[in-house]
Amino acid sequence: MKLKDFFEIDAAECIEPSLFDHIDDYYSSSFLALSAGDARLLVDENEMPLAVAWRCDSGWVISSYLYRNITYDIIGKFEGCAGEIYQERRDDYESALREYYCGKITGEYPEVSEDNREGRYEMVTALFKDTIGVCKGQSAIDFCCGSGVVSKALLSSGYLPLSMDNDPYLLSVGLHKGRLNPKKTLCIDASVSAYFCPESDVGTGLMLGDITGFNSDLWQGIVAQMLMLTGKTLITVATEKESMLIRKWCENAGRTPEIFENENDPIYDRWVCFC
Repeated sequence: MKLKDFFEIDAAECIEPSLFDHIDDYYSSSFLALSAGDARLLVDENEMPLAVAWRCDSGWVISSYLYRNITYDIIGKFEGCAGEIYQERRDDYESALREYYCGKITGEYPEVSEDNREGRYEMVTALFKDTIGVCKGQSAIDFCCGSGVVSKALLSSGYLPLSMDNDPYLLSVGLHKGRLNPKKTLCIDASVSAYFCPESDVGTGLMLGDITGFNSDLWQGIVAQMLMLTGKTLITVATEKESMLIRKWCENAGRTPEIFENENDPIYDRWVCFC
């Protein structure tokens, strides 16, 4: 289903320019300021608000409340419009919301060049066999997924990956090449992933870095999110020095990491941290 289908309308645009913007209360105020000739409210299976749509002069506009709280003022404005209420599963709407923004990304970058180097998929799959293993239906989060090579390897290993990156061009490559599922892909900064992602069985963060003295705080925050959200965590970096930083951050979080050199990939996934 497309977003418009949940409200039984012909077409609609989200007031939030990107998925990342859904955690910003500014867009609740902007939505409230719009004139509304009609209104529709979408609730989930537990009757919690998911989204509201206003019919404005320019057409239908949607504001969603999966990642921030709806305000009493917006509920009051909806009631004043005597609008209709619709009900759908939260997971279905969330998938459609991700797909909506992925459509914007592929529309912005309709032509892309392949960035995947030959043999990388096979090397990642082999690394999985030595670490997280194969499974049937366990949840996973692919942090800093790039163009989706690792996400594809997770799926082929039996996992159900949710993929994220803050680079829309790389995501567009993965979406165009079919490695990323638009219903399971998010263009967000991994440092705020806890707003958007549920806890998962496995987390991957391959080819992290470069980690330097200037940006180590940023990467430490991302690794902290990974460790908080995932039961088993697999991280790779290019240098031993970076792996020692990862080790320290994992130990500070109460994990016992295994660090080893990956002889199959002497470049990006050379040093492995698994905990």
